[in-house]
Amino acid sequence: MSTQLRTFVGNLLEANDALVSPVDPSGLEVVLPPEVQKALNLPEHGMLAFSSDVPEGWQRVMLESDWLERLGGLLAERGREVRLFSEMPMISALAHPERILEHRLRLNNAIFRLQGVEESWTRCVLHTFRYSAVSDEKREGVIRLGRNLASGGILDPWVVTWLQACREEGHVLGSGEKQSAIASCPESHTPQEWHRLHQWLLPRHIHEHLKSFLHGMQRRQQRDLERLHSYHADLRLEVFARLAAASRKGDDKLKEERQRAALRLESITREYHAKASDLYEKFAMSIRMERVQSLVVETRVFRFHILIKRRKGERTIELDWHPLIRQLEEPPCEAGLPFGMERSVCDDALHLVSNEGFAPCVHCEKSFCRACHPQSCPKCHHRWID
Repeated sequence: MSTQLRTFVGNLLEANDALVSPVDPSGLEVVLPPEVQKALNLPEHGMLAFSSDVPEGWQRVMLESDWLERLGGLLAERGREVRLFSEMPMISALAHPERILEHRLRLNNAIFRLQGVEESWTRCVLHTFRYSAVSDEKREGVIRLGRNLASGGILDPWVVTWLQACREEGHVLGSGEKQSAIASCPESHTPQEWHRLHQWLLPRHIHEHLKSFLHGMQRRQQRDLERLHSYHADLRLEVFARLAAASRKGDDKLKEERQRAALRLESITREYHAKASDLYEKFAMSIRMERVQSLVVETRVFRFHILIKRRKGERTIELDWHPLIRQLEEPPCEAGLPFGMERSVCDDALHLVSNEGFAPCVHCEKSFCRACHPQSCPKCHHRWID
């Protein structure tokens, strides 16, 4: 980690016109321009150490300090959006494309046939998001999403592999040289793409990442609520026990005790609701999400042309085999819910949707296509969208 951090800091400083010289065993000697001195709170000349052994007069750089904030301020928005062309050479032919397709495409209620494979270009976007969830405890994590903008194919399982391949293989920053080859591909930052990310994918991915944390939090909340209810129930029993005792001492004593009991019960109820409200506030969760980077990769692919047949019709879709990861992408979900590998085809418009996109209505239990009905169930009109 110290070597990677030293490499990153060195590259960042050089990109900001600083003079950087490696110093053994794990340090950097730097000469910084005025704007970098101000951002990092460092003198013009200094020595940076990236190991636990820090010589006298050196500045130690580590992740467990305010250095991340300093470096983030210096980096600012640079690198937030990057576009690359893949210069990886294509293989001459793809062996056994039918087997590759059978392994990747799983249809629950339709059949498919491979019509052909051709070499083409595509544009893919790889998003990295960081989230922070705070309740009675705190959880942080990273979500990586990938999508082929030409076919709609899902690349989520291979985002890390793709990012590593982009570092290792030959790439150049985007220019106009090959734009004509992929002019028909959509761009990554359209309103529709951001709506898809923020409305559908990110909330569900965050919920999936936090499933065990949410389960534990709900269990702790229920435990505390039961303890609170049991305590105040015992207080109410004590009030009723005093009433029963007073009833054996005559009407005058009972009337006096009833007045005190009514006030006491009202006080217990008020205290219970106040403490229960405090518990709900304690376990309320706030989630903060931040985009770390969007990497757009324009690359050669093998494009599969696939005929899908359903009892009321047929349609053609396209899926791409990517040489960078040597995988055929997962099929898209036209309802915007691409979870799992299985897909179903609706009868009305032959939409290709995931199991969640064709799930039964929670109100009337009728299965329906979320791509055909993006707001509510067609039978009972119950809104399924959040």
